[in-house]
Amino acid sequence: MEAGSAQPEKGSPPIRRRTARPGPVTAPPPVPRTRLVIMAAAILVVGVGIGGVIERQRHKSQDIVAVVNGNIIRKQFFYHRLEQTAGVPVIRSLVQDQMILAYAKSLHLLPSEKLVDAAVKDVTINPNFLKQLQQKFETPDELKYDLRVQLAKAAILSKGAPVTEAEMQAYYYKNADPHTPNALFYHPEQANIAIIVAPSSKIAYDAQHDLLLGVSFSDVAHKYSVDSSSADGGLLKAPVLQGGPAAKIPGLLPLVFGTPIGQTTTPHEFTINGTPSWWIIRVLDHENTHTDPFNLVREQCRIGVMMSRVTASSQISVDRAFSAWKKKNITAQAFWPQYSSTIAAMTGGN
Repeated sequence: MEAGSAQPEKGSPPIRRRTARPGPVTAPPPVPRTRLVIMAAAILVVGVGIGGVIERQRHKSQDIVAVVNGNIIRKQFFYHRLEQTAGVPVIRSLVQDQMILAYAKSLHLLPSEKLVDAAVKDVTINPNFLKQLQQKFETPDELKYDLRVQLAKAAILSKGAPVTEAEMQAYYYKNADPHTPNALFYHPEQANIAIIVAPSSKIAYDAQHDLLLGVSFSDVAHKYSVDSSSADGGLLKAPVLQGGPAAKIPGLLPLVFGTPIGQTTTPHEFTINGTPSWWIIRVLDHENTHTDPFNLVREQCRIGVMMSRVTASSQISVDRAFSAWKKKNITAQAFWPQYSSTIAAMTGGN
């Protein structure tokens, strides 16, 4: 037999291997009850700890308004700056609104809930309602509040004189006429755009090169544009209107309204007041010419008719009566001491 062969020698009995038999299946020893309680408690503690971390992170993120280069702008600081810049005008407006509503009620001129709801319906039927609400950071409840104050003010100034259907129709047709300056219900073709204005063609094409590399329009505007809109990433605050002031810049309107939504133009040269500049334009949205139908602006027409009746002399008369009334009937208390003097001055110290 060769070395390393595993063959048995001739004549030797075969090797029998015993087949392994499975033993009885036995359950693992029970975990003591105290150990189970400890494990459950540990799991609960870990779960609560993780939940607490998540909750703290959620509240921390809600407290942060923005982060710029790692520097955090927190909600408290943001609100404090808002109060510094607009606190007094806002409290004056809110106090004035409450006095107007109270005065209208005393004259039995407070608008009914039905009238307020009709005014709200006017506004909310407009297809651009949600967009406009978001742009103004306004809630539906705030909108209803504002319309109630407007209706009350109009009723006071017009001394509650009823408004006829014919008057509302006449007001509507006047404000739906394209030839009426600043017509309320006629809307010419318009587009919202962002622009990059460069002082030379070289800078304009450098900006275009960055755009082609995938740099955002906003960042490119910040970097290259000499227009004041660069602070907002090139976004113009007001829409460009067909036939509006932009018509004075030859070639601008055809370019704006000929560019599809979401598209960006190549640099185009425009001369304004004798100075050439090169513009790159991005069209954000576009609305065709349209006129609001009467049924969507009915209550706006009612308010418009009321306000159109006000004359300089009637305004003086209403102001005198209102001042005399509030001295006797308005009491106010400032719980924030920084507004005590403002409210006292408005209410006569009552």
